[in-house]
Amino acid sequence: MLADLTKKAGKALVMQWLQSSFAASKETAYPLQLAYEIAHAFAQEAVARGWQPPAGALTPPSRVQYAYLRAVVGLQPRASKLAPVLSEFSEVRHVPHTADKPPIEIALWKALLVKYDYPDLGVVDELCSGTKLTGPIPPVPMFERVFKPASLTEGELKIGAKAAREAVVHSVKGSGDDFDFEVYRKTCEERTSGWLRGPYRLDTLPQHAVVSRRFGLKQGPKVRLIDDFSGSCVNLTTQAETTPSLHTLDVVAAMLLQVVCKGRGFAWVGKTVDLSAAYRQLAVAEESLWAAYVVCFNPHSRKPEIFQMLALPFGATSSVYGFLRVAHSIWYLGCKALHLCWTSFFDDFVTIARKGEAEVLEGIIRKFFDLLGWAVSRVFECGLSSRPWG
Repeated sequence: MLADLTKKAGKALVMQWLQSSFAASKETAYPLQLAYEIAHAFAQEAVARGWQPPAGALTPPSRVQYAYLRAVVGLQPRASKLAPVLSEFSEVRHVPHTADKPPIEIALWKALLVKYDYPDLGVVDELCSGTKLTGPIPPVPMFERVFKPASLTEGELKIGAKAAREAVVHSVKGSGDDFDFEVYRKTCEERTSGWLRGPYRLDTLPQHAVVSRRFGLKQGPKVRLIDDFSGSCVNLTTQAETTPSLHTLDVVAAMLLQVVCKGRGFAWVGKTVDLSAAYRQLAVAEESLWAAYVVCFNPHSRKPEIFQMLALPFGATSSVYGFLRVAHSIWYLGCKALHLCWTSFFDDFVTIARKGEAEVLEGIIRKFFDLLGWAVSRVFECGLSSRPWG
């Protein structure tokens, strides 16, 4: 029993047990390294709570809730603690993008990454300078090593840029229904939010400017804006040495199995914490703005209009890598600093807790994201807020 191990030998023995027993068999459907990350997070949770044999549901206030509150208070920025790193980020607003993180939030994030020994401090540099849309993608130490070569150089992309962008712009036509109005309306909203700027005339673009087609994809009641950076060949210039390992449903299932088995007698609930406009909370690197133009149809003028993305576009390969690099650091801090039982899948963080703690824990998580400058959706669409896990 995990409780017996905790009592006898403490954290070291629990970690040893988890490393040898959790998802280590050949039959498991996920990599051992990834399973160990989840096991580590679970061990942190168990030890931090001073695990005891189940004795019925917790009733608030509990010492666990107070522990969470003390933990998040410990994350609050202190001027004396952050002064040495705060000066590094006093000029981070490199583009007129309103979603840039204020220096105090970046400084706090870096201070926490250093404090909890995060192995990829380069993620801070990428957030501050923005993500490059072309060329080599920075390798991440804890990601799986998989080489994906580029099939086009940046120079070759620039050589054919003029003819390619003229062809893309002239090919943009309306669909003849209300879908055009929705895509254009959302594009104008993004301009108001500072996520893109424009419109620009085709003949005023820089010599090597690359233009990608923007279109809408209907997902249920919503329309998601897609920027076709594959069609414009921008994605062909990216080259990656590592690839992120997502916490897919098998990882969530493994975490739930371990928690429920070791916590029999408790009612468990889950919730998906969803980042709001996740990609748009990160910026395009200034050196990649030449490749960040998009074109969509204006149903009012019946003509195509060109804009320049300042926030990461949804449809660029580098956007995926850049965002997942940052998201992994947030997941790591949640495990290490707040001892959360959660996983990370793109912009969704699947979180579980005992029912008596769930309400307080939700407030702690929201405060955690607020402190780091991340906007979280106020509507949880998955409907898991109060449903116990079976």
